[in-house]
Amino acid sequence: MPDFDMFQSSDIYADTFARMLAISGSPIYLTDKPDNINVDTVRKLVLPSGEIPKYDSIAEVLESRLFIDPYAGGNVLVAFARKRDSITLGIFNVAETGQSCSGQILINELNLQGERFIAYSDKEQFETHIVDIDGFVEFSLKNMESDLITLSPVKDGFGLIGVINYFAAPATVEFVEVKDGTCYISLKSPGLLVGYCENEPRRVVCGGKNLTRTESLPAMGCYSWHESILSVCADSTNMEIQTMG
Repeated sequence: MPDFDMFQSSDIYADTFARMLAISGSPIYLTDKPDNINVDTVRKLVLPSGEIPKYDSIAEVLESRLFIDPYAGGNVLVAFARKRDSITLGIFNVAETGQSCSGQILINELNLQGERFIAYSDKEQFETHIVDIDGFVEFSLKNMESDLITLSPVKDGFGLIGVINYFAAPATVEFVEVKDGTCYISLKSPGLLVGYCENEPRRVVCGGKNLTRTESLPAMGCYSWHESILSVCADSTNMEIQTMG
């Protein structure tokens, strides 16, 4: 992936460039005038500590699309980066023709370990859901649009995307362990954590406090659980999720 040493957060295509930066592993340099900085975009790239959440590997072009020209109409650039057992697909419509582009990515070409995965679209192209190893994820992008689709394996009834306030959501998870029906999580930043919890949570503890369940998108100090998709608005970086199973 390229090193955008002239990245401007105020650019009309800043979100697409930012998504490339988030998975590329390259440095991030801002060249906006101070008054022009798009704070919302920058906050998706940098943790409160100033650290940039990084994947375990730099981004690589998906092998099945290695010799496909992404600038030609009807094609997209697809790259991926890994964090532990998770993978994030960066899908970019940079066609010179200005065309929209739709398609599918097969899960079994991603060399993932496991049989079932939680799939999350940063662009909200689809609802967060479970996909099998023989399944696929879909995309539909207008010209210069992009998406980051993260897939994480479901193990022992749990799967974790990460804090979705950031483009590199899986890289916000510092530690995760499942033991005796409880998932222990340490994050690099508070925020909206999204994951899969097969059994209904009996208790969600964040920073030593029991969180309140809500049926809508959770507010700070609350969580929601619907069709096994768990969303936690975490105001602390340490969390426990205990299930009823």
